[in-house]
Amino acid sequence: MEFARIGESISSLVNTLKGMIERLKASESALKKSEENYRAVVESQNELIARFLPDGTHVFANDAYCKYFGTHHDELIGRKIWPHIPREDRDIVKKHYESLTPGHPAATIEHRILTPTGEVRWLQWNDRAIFGPDGNIFEYQSVGRDITERKRIEQDLVESEKRFRDLAGLLPQVIFEIDLEGRITYVNQSAYQAFGYTPDDLQRGITFTQVIMPEDRVQAIRNFQDSVSGGENEGIMYRMVRRDGTELIGMVYSSPIIKEGNVVGIRGILVDVTDLKNVERDHRRLNEELESRVAERTADLEVANRELEAFSYSVSHDLRAPLRAIDGFSSILLTEHAASLDPSVKMLLERIRSNAQKMGQLIDSILNFSRMSRQPLSTQKIFPSQIVREVLDEMKPLQAGRPLDVRIGNLPPCEGDPALITQVFSNLISNALKFTRTRDHPRIEIGSFSKEGKTVYFVKDNGVGFDMKYADKLFSVFQRLHDEKVYEGTGIGLAIVYRIIQRHGGKIWVESEVEKGATFFFTLD
Repeated sequence: MEFARIGESISSLVNTLKGMIERLKASESALKKSEENYRAVVESQNELIARFLPDGTHVFANDAYCKYFGTHHDELIGRKIWPHIPREDRDIVKKHYESLTPGHPAATIEHRILTPTGEVRWLQWNDRAIFGPDGNIFEYQSVGRDITERKRIEQDLVESEKRFRDLAGLLPQVIFEIDLEGRITYVNQSAYQAFGYTPDDLQRGITFTQVIMPEDRVQAIRNFQDSVSGGENEGIMYRMVRRDGTELIGMVYSSPIIKEGNVVGIRGILVDVTDLKNVERDHRRLNEELESRVAERTADLEVANRELEAFSYSVSHDLRAPLRAIDGFSSILLTEHAASLDPSVKMLLERIRSNAQKMGQLIDSILNFSRMSRQPLSTQKIFPSQIVREVLDEMKPLQAGRPLDVRIGNLPPCEGDPALITQVFSNLISNALKFTRTRDHPRIEIGSFSKEGKTVYFVKDNGVGFDMKYADKLFSVFQRLHDEKVYEGTGIGLAIVYRIIQRHGGKIWVESEVEKGATFFFTLD
């Protein structure tokens, strides 16, 4: 009986043990399947996943981790392997692991590593410490990712911002940034110099309305609201105030600052135009003064013109009468008393008449010069070739009996006063006729050519010419370079030509050699 009960107990125990073994096998199978599923999930991740003991012994690593560090899974598991960390980052990593506690078991760190190829790269690790019942760490679980590209972008951004700050600091204009509350968050060095504030003042807080004159603040706020709404302000002028209360006039250009699709403030540039505005004010004042002076000078000129007209009238009438009397009485003496006059007396009377007539010619020349200077221009399209032919026709008596070779080249139309331009050609051609009088084969050429986009007209002759060292006297009143006994004239013709060309906004010059002729050139504006 006793043995039977023992047998039954043993049999029951065996059955219990078999059941337990079956359940353990089922649990082991489920655990294995769960581990396989976990590994499949972990292995499919791009992140670097590893588990390791506090001494660095790896107990798990996924394929991404192994490939990244250039090692095989079998060579890694069960071995103490640490990534190669640059010396300057090792202390940071050490403090990171020491910071993990039961109260704060997880933390994130970014540091550099040296890959098997010697390349320096950045990694970000999310580490979690697993603590045992005794409060000690028995395992670390780490998930990492390569952030080298992100670090490069961040470094580029840092360098770009540094370049911006450096360049902004060199600019003479004011560079600024303002947040949505209207607070100035950044200015360059020029802003401190322009407004008299310090970096400490900016740190304590300055709003943009503080530097705007009260009269312009409402408009400045409206423009600020327009900017943060996405608009750009292209050149708005404000009256501004420095820290010491003095006024500054600034031209402001601004646009919104957009981060992640949202407007977070505005940035812009301010140009101090105070000096420019002062110059404009002075310029306006000077213009007003100039206009006043011009009005005064115009009135003076009108008075002078009236006086000149009165003088011209006096010359024309009061001086001519005595000259006519001298010439007339001298003529009477020569004609009615010739028989009783001594030959020497006759010669003196003839000189008196000659000089009186010459004086009359000089008076006529002065009056012509005076009238020409005052005569208003009647500008219109004129044809110099036609004018030249008409002048030559009028001067045919001067050409009679001479083997004169006159050549007329191309003379393009131009704008000018026809009467005055006619006088120019008349004076120049008459001079050419006069100073070629002693030539066996006199030649006169009238033509033009283009220079620097302008038409240059010329009158050229092969006459007696002159020494160019006296050229500066040629266009002055009553200046003569030749003997008046040989070459008649009053010495005022070229002065009239010079004045006419000057009134047309042109230039006149001459080239000549003694006994080789002269060429007069002129342009009309």
